[in-house]
Amino acid sequence: MEESQKLPEPRLLPVLEIHGKEFVIDVESRKFRDVDDSENAVKMHSVEGRRIVRGMLGMEWRVYRVDRGQMAGVEV
Repeated sequence: MEESQKLPEPRLLPVLEIHGKEFVIDVESRKFRDVDDSENAVKMHSVEGRRIVRGMLGMEWRVYRVDRGQMAGVEV
């Protein structure tokens, strides 16, 4: 019998607005992920991602979101 995967632990991640959309800052996966569509993401090491990181320097975070990570293939 195949062992089912455990649900990912929830994480509290900061939220950043990029071009009028909210993105969570996911350092673990090195991506800025769209709050409404996690498939829409900007890699931190891409040209756009590096521009975003430079713009973040010195910012104070005031908005956070609970993130449960990717859930594909997980049994509940």
